[in-house]
Amino acid sequence: MAASAKGCGLAVCPAAQSRMLRPVTTDHDPRRSRVALLLRHGLMPLSLGLLFTAIYLLSGALEPTHFNAHVYLADAMLHGRFSVDAAPPFMELVQRDGHQYLSYGIGPAILMLPFSLIWGMSLHQGIFSAAFGGAAVALWWLILGRLGVEAVARRWLTVAFGLGSLFWFYAGQSGSTWWMLHVTTVFCLLLAIHETLGQQRGWLIGLAVGMAILTRTTLLFSLPFFLGMLWLAPRAGSPGRVRVLAGFFLPLGALMAFSLWYNWICFGHPLVSGYALQISGEPAAHHGPFSPVYLWQNLQGYFFNWPERLNAFPWFDPTRDGFSILISLPTLLLALRADYRERLNQMALLACVSVLAIYLCYYWSGYAQFGRRYSVDFLPFAMLLIAAGARHGSRFWLPALTLAGVVVEIWGITWWHYRDW
Repeated sequence: MAASAKGCGLAVCPAAQSRMLRPVTTDHDPRRSRVALLLRHGLMPLSLGLLFTAIYLLSGALEPTHFNAHVYLADAMLHGRFSVDAAPPFMELVQRDGHQYLSYGIGPAILMLPFSLIWGMSLHQGIFSAAFGGAAVALWWLILGRLGVEAVARRWLTVAFGLGSLFWFYAGQSGSTWWMLHVTTVFCLLLAIHETLGQQRGWLIGLAVGMAILTRTTLLFSLPFFLGMLWLAPRAGSPGRVRVLAGFFLPLGALMAFSLWYNWICFGHPLVSGYALQISGEPAAHHGPFSPVYLWQNLQGYFFNWPERLNAFPWFDPTRDGFSILISLPTLLLALRADYRERLNQMALLACVSVLAIYLCYYWSGYAQFGRRYSVDFLPFAMLLIAAGARHGSRFWLPALTLAGVVVEIWGITWWHYRDW
């Protein structure tokens, strides 16, 4: 070998020869590879989850809230009952047969069960809500990775969701029952979307969607998104469509059956919810809870309402009746640039329109609220469209609209604390 090297005009020392002739060994330890993979792909989501949890806690969720209705329900469920007789009357309770029951969706109480088992009635609902908010941001980061979003846009879109949308306000302002319902809904939807874009394990998607529906019943109208994605756009290497859908409907059906049983036990009929009983007789619902009569007033609220003008700083009062989603989510403008020939964008738009259509025909605006809080229920689908539009926009608009959204959320959180709302 040395002679050959000299012939080529190279001088190779004996030590170099010994290194060159030494057999090459590679480490193919699968355990070490899995650990490296976990660190590479798990450290960033974990860090983001912890960071945004801390932000939400410092924004106001760390302060204990008296509106912790689901802590009462989780504790009651652990003691084998659904009645929350010890809950204070300001929690919108339904009285029946000498007991009182919550009128809200029961999903968060189910999610609380393992934590309630440890802390009981001392469970801090604000910390619970902020932690699920941080986990939702981590899921969104992972979803962006599955969408193939490039690194810079991925970071901006993470900020756009976690700090530049109403999600910051509702995950961080107080941790109250009404706010927490939206946070856990978004978490469940993002978990379902992440799995839909990944391994497509039907049982996990069905479980997550079912929990979202048990939290906010209107998310029944998000089902076309998941059914469309699982049936019409199966992932390569995923199980067969029939198998996936069977896995999807099994936990979903079980949760729906549990919900019907809960209604029957608490309210005397499987199709009668506590919320329906709570709003019956409301003067504002004189056309019923859902009617096209409410369409125009809600269109104004969701798209054309502006904050009230003030003569001094901060110059605008958001009011507790809310304002246009174009102000509370400036990055929504990027959705106009999405390619709607793609199946994912078609299904996401269908989910947004379906859920929004229900709220446009609903008698209540969501008062008291910052922005239009019901819009948070379809925020995960709107963010998919925003991410799609960001691919085709200039590098200026995503950062600019994201920062505008962050300013809006800082204004809202600060104003609500200032006004002690």
